Amino acid sequence: MRGRIKVLYDSIYPKMKRIPKMKNNISDIVLGTLVADTYSLGSHWVYDETQLQDLPIELPKVSNNITHVWHLFVIKTKERERFSNFMTNRGIQTLIHYPIPPHKQQAYSQWNNMQFEITESIHNQVISLPLSLIISTDELNKIIACCNEFT
Repeated sequence: MRGRIKVLYDSIYPKMKRIPKMKNNISDIVLGTLVADTYSLGSHWVYDETQLQDLPIELPKVSNNITHVWHLFVIKTKERERFSNFMTNRGIQTLIHYPIPPHKQQAYSQWNNMQFEITESIHNQVISLPLSLIISTDELNKIIACCNEFT
């Protein structure tokens, strides 16, 4: 290398060699934050069964010795439409993430005419409650209170 190119190379190359180390440090920080946030989210959404009982909804089942990290909080109710309207009227959005059962989707057209009673039954009952890393305790308590009002 000659002249200005060598000067430029000599001034930039040492800095470029540090990039992988900087990337690793940044990745460690981001990953550490992600793990902490994920753990916080998992523990934030662990319901005490006494908070939601004797209701026409079914909570997800989790073994006692497992800490679950929720990305969706899906409940079941035989009155999904009424529950959705009830929560919406109280300012709480619910979602049906997969409105079409898998065997009725275009990708599985060879199964479209088949009946899978358990799948279809579950599919007509599941609905997701709000879930987020930024949901506040007050918002969570409002969701719980509204679920308890639903009869």
